[in-house]
Amino acid sequence: MFEFKRVCDSLGQKVMQCFICLKEFKKKNHLLRHFSVHLPNRPFICKVCNKTYKTSNALNIHAKRHVQNKFQCESCQKLLCDEASLKLHIKRHVKDYAIKCDECDIGFYTKGEYDNHNNRKHLGINENICEVCSKSFYSKHGLMDHKKIMHEKVEPIFYCEPCDKKFVLKKRYQYHQDKYHSNKESQSSVCHICGKSLSTKEYLRTHLLIHKGIKTHTCPTCNKSFTTKNTLTLHIRKHTGEKPYECKICNKKFSQPSARNLHLKKHSDEKPFKCEICDSSFVSQGVLNMHKKTSHKIILTHNKLVKM
Repeated sequence: MFEFKRVCDSLGQKVMQCFICLKEFKKKNHLLRHFSVHLPNRPFICKVCNKTYKTSNALNIHAKRHVQNKFQCESCQKLLCDEASLKLHIKRHVKDYAIKCDECDIGFYTKGEYDNHNNRKHLGINENICEVCSKSFYSKHGLMDHKKIMHEKVEPIFYCEPCDKKFVLKKRYQYHQDKYHSNKESQSSVCHICGKSLSTKEYLRTHLLIHKGIKTHTCPTCNKSFTTKNTLTLHIRKHTGEKPYECKICNKKFSQPSARNLHLKKHSDEKPFKCEICDSSFVSQGVLNMHKKTSHKIILTHNKLVKM
């Protein structure tokens, strides 16, 4: 797709030269990345990561991310926005993937993932660009989620706590869980303190913070602290009165998607949780547990029913 020629610099070393502006590069991938400057309709390039944008405003919005990035990969010097993202990124360097990129030694599960990476990072090509705000994405699925959340105002209801990502589609959330938080190595992710079973080691680590009393997320209004960012976000809504999750049937609003989803079951008369003692049915496990506690004096401790 792009043309270049090999020449010798002033020291006699072989370099590659851009046929458009004659700028010289020692590495092929640096030259290919440089070509993005000459791509039509994307003249604004980030000096940190070489991403290109259609407008200077889009570039300025993107550039702010680099100011906030404090976590850097020691292997490839890539900047990540938080510790969880850095951990997920580092896995690409150490796991045994099906396909590896020869240019930067990063691994991928599928050829499609590798092609996306190669096009964006080394060829300067990205077809997954939002036509509304010019933001670019690693995959078409990421672009679809972005459009639904940002431009179609579809609320994300699936939340990944370890890496603070939100998803509109359940299949995208499940794909993310399988890819980054697979419990193949964590069948024994059981809390040794309370016996609670967690689906992944990431969830277990987050859960253990509760027992250790480590609370790194503080409310700016009342200074109350929480173990996770998501819990803090839900708490802040008590101060603001924000209730972004609305029942489409009766228009009642809720501060949490879980509360809204529980409410929706009342409209459908769905009560799948049955008390084995008196045969009463309930909309959730939590309501069933409360029923057992108040009506039968039974509580759930260490995943076992105990008489009060």
